[in-house]
Amino acid sequence: MAGLGGAALLSTLAARWVKDRLPQSRVAPAIAAFLALAVYEGSLFAISLAVASGVSDYAPSIVWRIFAINTAAFAALFLGHRLGLFAGLAKESRLPARERSA
Repeated sequence: MAGLGGAALLSTLAARWVKDRLPQSRVAPAIAAFLALAVYEGSLFAISLAVASGVSDYAPSIVWRIFAINTAAFAALFLGHRLGLFAGLAKESRLPARERSA
């Protein structure tokens, strides 16, 4: 349980780090989210190696299947969001301007 919490914390910190360093754009949140997922999964793999349990869960066929499911879900949600914007069911969010320190 502590391993999952630690992995979640590391992935959140990684996403914030990337988000704060990328120029403000529509792509930056997606890059931050992808990095967070990569850090989360990498942390879980490292924990599995450290405690010598569950490494077989990271077989290439299993990882590929999970990747395919996540890719399909992302595409469906993205398409649904864009259709909602097109139909007027949602408003496009505007990113707030960053305050720059002098």
